[in-house]
Amino acid sequence: MTNKVSSSLVLLAALACGFPHAHAQSSEPLQSVIESKLNGIAASWPKKDAKTVVEQVYTEQAQITGEGVAELYQGKAQLTGLVQHLMECSMSTVIHLNRLVQLNDESAYTWVTWDVTPAGNEAPFKMKSLFVWKKEHGNWFIVADMFANGAIAQ
Repeated sequence: MTNKVSSSLVLLAALACGFPHAHAQSSEPLQSVIESKLNGIAASWPKKDAKTVVEQVYTEQAQITGEGVAELYQGKAQLTGLVQHLMECSMSTVIHLNRLVQLNDESAYTWVTWDVTPAGNEAPFKMKSLFVWKKEHGNWFIVADMFANGAIAQ
C-alpha cells in the first residue's frame, strides 16, 4: 500500500462518527460523545458509506492532510471522496482514543490510534491522528484532521 493510501486510511478513520449519539445531549461527558463518534466510524467502515461518516463527523469547513499527502482536503465533497477511497483500500478499522483535551465548552482535541486491516494481502498497520473538535448546534464535529504512520505511545 502506498504511503498516500495508508496515510489516507488513518485520516479516514478520523471520521469517527458515533451515529447513535450524533445528537448527544450536552450533559453527556465529552469522552463518551467522542468515543461514540469513533466507534461509529469503525462500525461504518465495512459498509463503505463515506457520505454518512462525513455528514456525522465533519464540518463543511473541515480540513484533512497528513504524512505523504501533499493535498489539503477541505469541505464535505472532497472529504467524502477521500474517505470513500480509504474505505475501498481497507476492510476495517478500530480507532482508539489515546488522549482528549477539552479547551473550552466548544472546542477540544484528541489523539487517536487507528488499527487498520487493509483489503488484499497486506499486513494490518497502525496510524495516528490529531483531531480538532468544535461544538456546533449542540453536537461535536471534527474541523481539522492530521494523520501519520504509527501509533501513539500509551
